Amino acid sequence: MIKWLFIRILISAVLVVMACVVAGAFGMVHNQLSFAAAPTYFFDLKFYQFRIPSTDHNAWGAALVGWQASWWMGGLLGLVLVIAGFRISAHKIFAGAFVKIAFCAVLVALTIAICTLFLAQRFLDQQDIPEILNSYGSSDPLAFFHAAVMHEASYYGSVLGLVIGYILIFRPALKRDRKIRGM
Repeated sequence: MIKWLFIRILISAVLVVMACVVAGAFGMVHNQLSFAAAPTYFFDLKFYQFRIPSTDHNAWGAALVGWQASWWMGGLLGLVLVIAGFRISAHKIFAGAFVKIAFCAVLVALTIAICTLFLAQRFLDQQDIPEILNSYGSSDPLAFFHAAVMHEASYYGSVLGLVIGYILIFRPALKRDRKIRGM
């Protein structure tokens, strides 16, 4: 039992670090899309919020913001998966399910982000902007709003991806594990 626990903790640590890297990379890619669609969101808020040097107020700076804003979400979701994964005794099944669910969360979050940006640009107009966003004094409040909606939707998308992954990947993995153990 001690050996199993030691191996599981080691595997879990590696997987959580991997989830942080994947989430950070997701944030970098995500911000390339939002920077292209609404650079004002970064110039008016994110570069200052994340203390990006003025020399990097460009696509690279947006990628840095994406890393800083996202890596921790991978750690948080990774810890949730690790805790849930203790119900699976086979390390290989656990690790495989973890990786698949992590990529499911990324795929769902990216899909929701892109769809949300498209829908925001198509259907949200100046009169839809909440008063709180006007306090940022953006040079293009509508583009700022579209990017803000996209960013918010991405966080919800990652949680939704986790739920979908749990249903489509974790539960079958748990059943496979139980079948292997003869339960």
